[in-house]
Amino acid sequence: MEFTKKINRCGGRKGGYGALIIANGFIKIRITTSNAVLKEAGLIKGGIGVVIKKGIEGRKTKYVANKMKYDKEDIPVELQGTKYRFRIPAEKLSDTEFVFKFDKAVMLNKK
Repeated sequence: MEFTKKINRCGGRKGGYGALIIANGFIKIRITTSNAVLKEAGLIKGGIGVVIKKGIEGRKTKYVANKMKYDKEDIPVELQGTKYRFRIPAEKLSDTEFVFKFDKAVMLNKK
């Protein structure tokens, strides 16, 4: 098919390793992988780092999900709007380590 003009697709969920959502004082982490659980999460320079533990048998979901409350000094002020949500895509460092960089945050629709 030959198009006269291509239309950019916007919205919808993009593929990848997962995402981190910042909304209403909470951080929601979702990493797309099976047979794993969240081992630890913490602040790194410019973002949040996550380590998962693989090899957990009996899990039926295809992702690791966790919801945590954050301290106001841990997250940049521009990402702390009470009626706004921000999404940060995951970057994979290794099979068990993922990073979410604050400078890659994208504002989602208002809540």
